[in-house]
Amino acid sequence: MQTCSTRDYIAELLKKTSGQDYHSRLEICGHDYLRAVSKLEEACNDLNSETFFGLAKLAGVASKASDHCQDAFRGISSPPLGSRNGDLKRLCEIGSVIATLFTGSS
Repeated sequence: MQTCSTRDYIAELLKKTSGQDYHSRLEICGHDYLRAVSKLEEACNDLNSETFFGLAKLAGVASKASDHCQDAFRGISSPPLGSRNGDLKRLCEIGSVIATLFTGSS
């Protein structure tokens, strides 16, 4: 079980990282996770308002942020955020399924 948010985890990794290339990759992921969290918050608001029509798009944007972060570490044998990116991706897929169930569209 993850004990801190991914944004906090990225901040800790940034403090411990000395290589500029690795640091830049982590900064990319930091921005990606800010965007993903923002879109997931919007998706929750969409669910709470029972409109549901923005949910799939918002989940898609958050999912793309996960992909972008993962791509930032392409070529690295053990990306530091691999499992967290996978978790975010699965969460976004759940949001897309929920949107389909409520709206009947895909």
